[in-house]
Amino acid sequence: MSQPFDDVFDRLVAEAGRAAEVQGQQVGPGRPVTAEATGYDDRIRVAMVDGEVTELDLHPAAMRLSNAELADHVRDTVNAALKAYQAAVLEAVQEGDTDFGALQGRLREIQAEAGRSMQRYTDQMAQMLRAAKQ
Repeated sequence: MSQPFDDVFDRLVAEAGRAAEVQGQQVGPGRPVTAEATGYDDRIRVAMVDGEVTELDLHPAAMRLSNAELADHVRDTVNAALKAYQAAVLEAVQEGDTDFGALQGRLREIQAEAGRSMQRYTDQMAQMLRAAKQ
């Protein structure tokens, strides 16, 4: 009688393994997650693709700042780009057509199947108990 549960849990483990593989990969095929931020009155621009800084543009006027001031502005702009990237990842994960969305749907199906299996199991146990009383 435990075979249906074993199958369900084996599938859950397999799906969890797939989720681990998906982490850190692109959200969808051919759909990199991008973000951008600007700072120091748009004189500093940082662009990110899939979690990596791909561009750092400094307007010549920004180069006139002291090293400490420039470093502070670059740091603030990179942090803003990271926040924008996190928001873009969250938005992409919540889309229904992403790999993560498909994974969530599949896990819901497995959860429903586990509920049905449990119901069948308890029904069979109830039948056995009724038969034992007779």
